[in-house]
Amino acid sequence: SHMDPSRSPEVVAAMPPETVASVGAELAARSEWVAMGAFVSYVSSPALRATMARLSGEQLLRISFVLDDADRLAEISDLLTVDQLDELLAAAAEHALWQELDELLTALDTRRLARVAERFRAAPASVQKAITAAGERGALQNAGRLG
Repeated sequence: SHMDPSRSPEVVAAMPPETVASVGAELAARSEWVAMGAFVSYVSSPALRATMARLSGEQLLRISFVLDDADRLAEISDLLTVDQLDELLAAAAEHALWQELDELLTALDTRRLARVAERFRAAPASVQKAITAAGERGALQNAGRLG
């Protein structure tokens, strides 16, 4: 968590995917969201894929909020499993991660947003109610984008 990936991008990019995934899982267990957000810019696509497979939707929502390279958000969004999307929405509702969810909804293009909206419609009523209520009270500006 103390390494600045921008000072040695070649080293980070050359790390084996499983090593990156192990480090990522450990950083997530420590809630080192900012450190993870910094590394996303420098890891290879296979390493990103391997790491994402080991993270929950809640962890991915928290990391997406602090990404140094928002351009990778599209790639990350495409790698999200249905379970991770469901976890992401449930975590937003359970932990009031409205700012994090709002930023994500703002950053997604129409196709990727449609996928999140589909999972919102399939979410348990309690999750739908919490997200809708957050939108109604202004805590989640982009709630309307979910349908």
